[in-house]
Amino acid sequence: MRGDVIVGVDILPGEAPGSAREPRYAVVVLEGDEVRLRREGVSLGGLKRLLRRLRPSILAVDSVSEIASDKEELVEFLSEFDFPLKVVQVTMVRGEERSLEELAEELGLHRGKLSPLEAAEVAAYLASLRVGSYVEVFEEETRITVSRGRSLGSGGMSTERYRRNIQSLILRVTREIQEALDKKGFDYDLFLRRGDHGLRSSTFIVYAPRERLYGVVRPMRGHDVQVSIRPVVKSEVEFVPMTAPSKRAMRELPQRYLMVGVDPGTVTGVAAISLSGRPVVVFSKRELSRSQLIRVLSSYGRVVLVATDVTPPPLYVKKLAASLNAVLYVPPYALSVEEKRRLVQEYCERSGGLRVLNTHQRDALAAVLKAYNSFKPKFSKLERCVREAGLQVPLSEAKAMLLRGKTIKEIVSELSRRLKPKEEVRGLPRRGDIESYVKGLKSRIAALEASLREAERERRELEAKVRELEVELLEARRRMVRLLRGAEVEVLKDRRVAALLESVEGLRRRVSQLEGELEEARRAAEEWRQLAVGALRGEVVQLVPLRSLTPSSVAQVGELRDRIVYVERASYCDPRAAEGLAREGVAGVVASEQALGHLRGPLEELGVPVVSSADVGVREVGGLVVADAARLREALERERRRAAEKRERRVRAMLEKIFEEYRAMRARELQG
Repeated sequence: MRGDVIVGVDILPGEAPGSAREPRYAVVVLEGDEVRLRREGVSLGGLKRLLRRLRPSILAVDSVSEIASDKEELVEFLSEFDFPLKVVQVTMVRGEERSLEELAEELGLHRGKLSPLEAAEVAAYLASLRVGSYVEVFEEETRITVSRGRSLGSGGMSTERYRRNIQSLILRVTREIQEALDKKGFDYDLFLRRGDHGLRSSTFIVYAPRERLYGVVRPMRGHDVQVSIRPVVKSEVEFVPMTAPSKRAMRELPQRYLMVGVDPGTVTGVAAISLSGRPVVVFSKRELSRSQLIRVLSSYGRVVLVATDVTPPPLYVKKLAASLNAVLYVPPYALSVEEKRRLVQEYCERSGGLRVLNTHQRDALAAVLKAYNSFKPKFSKLERCVREAGLQVPLSEAKAMLLRGKTIKEIVSELSRRLKPKEEVRGLPRRGDIESYVKGLKSRIAALEASLREAERERRELEAKVRELEVELLEARRRMVRLLRGAEVEVLKDRRVAALLESVEGLRRRVSQLEGELEEARRAAEEWRQLAVGALRGEVVQLVPLRSLTPSSVAQVGELRDRIVYVERASYCDPRAAEGLAREGVAGVVASEQALGHLRGPLEELGVPVVSSADVGVREVGGLVVADAARLREALERERRRAAEKRERRVRAMLEKIFEEYRAMRARELQG
């Protein structure tokens, strides 16, 4: 933090924030490595003026309760500054609260009891050494409100004209703010209260911290219109360690799947039901941001569908569905009030006492019920097919797959593959070939596992080295602090400390890189294991890859009799290459979507069936191209039947033509 200004404070004995008399503090200003100011008896107002003048990056405290008695006071304190001031509680170390004297002694800053000035200085030094935790009270969101500057009064001849002017002014300011946010690429939601002549008010929820909006949107308090800009306050104070700014661990989502209806606006209505149609939660909230709504819904389950009652869908709903990676349901027409009332009334009667408190909740519930009713016949058919197949799986998971666009046949097939081993595929490669293939896979897996063990050993060694260097770094920090308090300030620039810091950071990067390589190696090993098991069970077939269909590529691959060829690219079908495949006696050709249209006709003429790679589950594993055996067999058989029917139709047409020509010739002879 060299070069930054840090202000350390400690409240004087007998003082308390929130009391009738302004509390007084001991204040120390640390700039870079030097103390620029020591002052005792500074009032709270004097501290605020000092902070505005110096604009420090950090305000270091022994306890946050020394500057604010509760969260509301802390929010009010931080809102008085027009620059990003970070409050650091130096005694909160990685979630554990420790005494200031203990930390000072551990780092060689001071021994024994601390006076207020000494405590303020120690707090500043600890913050400069990145000891402690940031005190976070604001979300990564900012609320911008545009409203009228004064009341319209009790009435009169000019009241209507004044209302018209105010509403048009609010509309103009709202558009200006919208253009400024769009120009800078900010993500935001906009809630409008419309009037007869423009807007009564507007509220932006911008998904960015307050400091990023400086210079983009400015607060304004005019005679007619005012613009207020305030950061969104967290529900509770959070402490984020300085040494490792951690992302908050996301709670594991429940396994319940949800369909959600949303009616956005100044008051947003939300209704969630399970995939069996049971109510989960119905509520409404004023100026509800998307991030707040996502947190609430995530506590109830996994959202797979977001529904609206109007068409086209509101931007809020589209962004919400995209953020949740959920399907967006838009009705074919905007639901009428009568239809929404009927849907909700019938549902509430069936649900036994579900209460809908306002029109926003009603519209949200109607939207999700409309979506549920549109999928209900498919849900019933899916349940019947799952029962008939004897699959013991959660129906909610199968329904979620249906909502995401899979057909009932695909769902039953996928669930069956998970639960039941496939039948052995006949007429595929010989057992000797499979055993040789599996032996090669096992050798590859053994090599990967050996590489994994070596990488893990290297990672353990590097982690041990990092721990040693961290101990050495701590000792170097202690020496640096002792030198700082003596006469040899210049020694603080000791290159050894910088070299150690750089070495530790480099080792951490190397550990992170190795962990990524380990994860990739584990994934590759798992893919090879699955492929080996599939080969043993006869669930996969190895294809002969041809990047393009040319005579030279066909000649290079060797023996092709009874093999399946995979063609990835083809802009046309070379007749010599096609004849070469037919002459070699290939069992079939699998073509990519790009190549399928060019190859199917010419190869069919030569009796070689051609199927799409999308129909047989083609995938590449470590340079090998394989396909799902059952799907391949079914697709080839289907293609052979289609080709046979086509040939039969062609022969029939040819015979009919011959008969027609013969009849015409006989008729001419008889007439002559």
